[in-house]
Amino acid sequence: MKVVFTDLDGTLLENGQGPSDGAKASLAMLRNKKIPVVPVSSKTRAELEYWQRKLGLHGPFISENGAAIFIPKKYFSFKASGAVSAGRLLEIKLSKGVSKPRKFLAEMRKKGFETESLSEMGLQRAMELTGMGRALAAKAKKREFDECFLLHSGSAKELAKIARKKGLIFLMGGGFCHLCIGHDKGKAVKKLAYLYKKEFGQINSIAIGDSENDIAMLAAADDAYLVRKPDGGYASKKFKKAKAKGQKGWIEIIAGILAGPDDAIISCCLPQARQRSI
Repeated sequence: MKVVFTDLDGTLLENGQGPSDGAKASLAMLRNKKIPVVPVSSKTRAELEYWQRKLGLHGPFISENGAAIFIPKKYFSFKASGAVSAGRLLEIKLSKGVSKPRKFLAEMRKKGFETESLSEMGLQRAMELTGMGRALAAKAKKREFDECFLLHSGSAKELAKIARKKGLIFLMGGGFCHLCIGHDKGKAVKKLAYLYKKEFGQINSIAIGDSENDIAMLAAADDAYLVRKPDGGYASKKFKKAKAKGQKGWIEIIAGILAGPDDAIISCCLPQARQRSI
């Protein structure tokens, strides 16, 4: 059984817009083949519930860079260890919360780093930066685990170094920086893949992403793919690579996956030789 773990912004989605006709067709083919598609995103639970509906997905999803796994009740025949009821869903928290990252950023501002957090900025400002409408921008501001921010001045490399010494994880997304503690996309993918294996037996986990904050997810999967970034480059020298950028690259990879044999999958990929996404 195949399970597709996919990033959203810059991968399945472009510029905060809904899926293209080609992406819809790919999702429909995956649905017909009974291949689950699991969004693994820096987006909040509220945002991901919106995109689940838009994409026609009804299974689990992973929010805020691996901070929490959300599973529809009765999706699996057993109750996953650590899962608690969260409305109509079960939630498995892997994060230690957002208070320490926020406190760290406040300290760094006093030391000359100029940052602007999504959760603290006004709604209009969030709309301008992300290109989202009012309702979706409000959902994006509801950060529970991962502090999403802009770094206007100061070295990102230096900030990441200081964060690591404090036990924090610094990530670069498509347009925003992220600070978190105790979680990443890779840990969440491994946890959810284990649950799929417990339910269905052997699985083939497939991960698709575009940016640096997807690397842990890609490393955790059996097969991992990168799409080209807007500038035409890739986030890493590792992993299999689509020829196309963004959503077109995602469609290309899915076509290869659905072709069946591994050589068909690899043939769709190359070996390695605006508005801000969150």
